[in-house]
Amino acid sequence: MLRRFEIAACEPVLDGKDFGAAGSYEQLTGSAYFAFDPAHRHNQAVVDLALAPRNAVGLVECRADIWILQPVDRARANGNLFYYVVNRGRKGALSTFNLAEGSNAPETEAEFGDGLLLEAGYVVAACAWQADVPPESDDDFNLLTLDAPVARGVEGPVGCEILVDEPMQIHSLGSRYHRPYEVAPGSEHQAQLTVCEEPYGEAKPIARATWEFTRLDDGRPAIHYAAGFIPGLIYNLVYTGKD
Repeated sequence: MLRRFEIAACEPVLDGKDFGAAGSYEQLTGSAYFAFDPAHRHNQAVVDLALAPRNAVGLVECRADIWILQPVDRARANGNLFYYVVNRGRKGALSTFNLAEGSNAPETEAEFGDGLLLEAGYVVAACAWQADVPPESDDDFNLLTLDAPVARGVEGPVGCEILVDEPMQIHSLGSRYHRPYEVAPGSEHQAQLTVCEEPYGEAKPIARATWEFTRLDDGRPAIHYAAGFIPGLIYNLVYTGKD
């Protein structure tokens, strides 16, 4: 259930450029606040929702980043919402449908592209939904993030795909730049690391004695593989995560 919106910033798109019948647009960023009833039938499919901390009335709360493009004059909108489901926090609506340069903070003509969605009068919106996306990665900023409560005491299998552009011995347990799950204490010896040369290729096990769990300088859990991860190969780590 959506409880409220908070708009942190509202800025004109391209200094008030006119997009035909829809007129000028504005770009809004802010937060959406939700509360979910774990007992509601529509929420039964949400994994471990019933184990998450709840507020005083028994609901699970979370906060999500939001991003909206809308006509300054609402009456000039076409009456339809173009909702883009973000991938790893990235706002891809404009690059996908407006032939724009990819950007999570579009400001330039190139980053708004040919204006297809705006000239058609759509309200364009996106909302974070992945709790393991950080506010920024090594090569990307202004990602849409979800602040969700942590269900303590929950353990289960976690899969991590490791792909590297250069040889390295240490890699985060998070796939790509994602926030990783901690390793459940006492389960370290059960973890498995495999390698294959191509997607869907034969996965070959890597001896457990040749690698170990460690931490990055910032404290995130990581894996140390003495022989080193090699570019072009696909490594998969499966371990028992917690919380």
